[in-house]
Amino acid sequence: MGKLYFIIFGLCLTFISCRPSEGKEKKEVVVEQPGEVVSTMIVNVENLRLRAKPGEEGEVLTTLEKGTILTDLGEASNFYTEVTLRGIPYKEPWIKVQTPDSTIGWTFAGGLNFDLSHPSEIALQLVRKRLEYLFGESLTKKIEQYRFQYNSAKTSREFAAAFRTGKHLRDSLNKALEIRFDVTSYEIPPDLDWLSEPVPGYSTLLVAEGTQYYLFQNYKAMLPKVKATEGAEDNEFLELNFQVYEQDSIENFYPVWFMQTWDYGGHSLLGRGLHLRTLEEIEEILDNTDLFEQEIIQIKSKILEDILNPENTYWETQEKILSEMDEILQSGFSIFTEDETVALIARKKMFAEPAENGIRLDVKSEAGNY
Repeated sequence: MGKLYFIIFGLCLTFISCRPSEGKEKKEVVVEQPGEVVSTMIVNVENLRLRAKPGEEGEVLTTLEKGTILTDLGEASNFYTEVTLRGIPYKEPWIKVQTPDSTIGWTFAGGLNFDLSHPSEIALQLVRKRLEYLFGESLTKKIEQYRFQYNSAKTSREFAAAFRTGKHLRDSLNKALEIRFDVTSYEIPPDLDWLSEPVPGYSTLLVAEGTQYYLFQNYKAMLPKVKATEGAEDNEFLELNFQVYEQDSIENFYPVWFMQTWDYGGHSLLGRGLHLRTLEEIEEILDNTDLFEQEIIQIKSKILEDILNPENTYWETQEKILSEMDEILQSGFSIFTEDETVALIARKKMFAEPAENGIRLDVKSEAGNY
């Protein structure tokens, strides 16, 4: 696939005042009135120019660093400009904004992310057009429905429903991203961080040796929402995922009980007690509620797959592995089916005679102990 063209056609902003300014605008402070919510935008590139009037001919007032939060003043230019940012051509309007030091000017919309917690009509229109380019109209509508469901959730049960909607939608979005992007054709990968706003609770990361975009669940981003809902079930579920993905609280292909040593694999950490600890947490949660049962059982299945997978290699020593297997089997977990228990017993016997069963243990002794 060639370079990505963020061409936004048919953006209708006729209901918005589009008055290009002549000359340098005076500084003024936007005062938030009681009950009024200010819409903001976030600079997503380094050294984005703020100009006195819309367009590339406008006098440069200052440059804005990445991450700068701008106040959206509700005006857009009545024309579009094609600008290349991070190697990507964009065709978007200019947006009137105010900086933290009260400088008012115009900046190119392609260099902005949009805070959709209190969006302006301009922000909603631009995000919708970006989404339609990436995913098409049908998926864009589903994204908007998911965002509404997520933001509207007031209870643990409503959050659980939104969580499942998002997870199902994510699978479709990842397929679309794989088709849309050939990341290897870009000198600098496109910045898709802005997707975390229209798809709340998710982060876009590069996988497969930096050749493919993938949306992962971001549990840290979900935390404020979960804290605000009524009920503790979603809090407990999130805490479990913090434990499973403890490095940065973002879902990935390799949970805490697996040591990734390259993009497509690594070694099981059975023997460190991580499998046992997670199973204990699962047992405790499911003893109290079944609200997230299907998601939690999936985590249990991943643990069992890691232990039973005949292709796995194991980082820890035989002694440590057998010790944790004993603890798991002696715990009498009710979450195990009879077949799963039988399989674990058989696997322990195989760990007792690894050479005879073609199992590679104690990989750390080959790599250096750490």
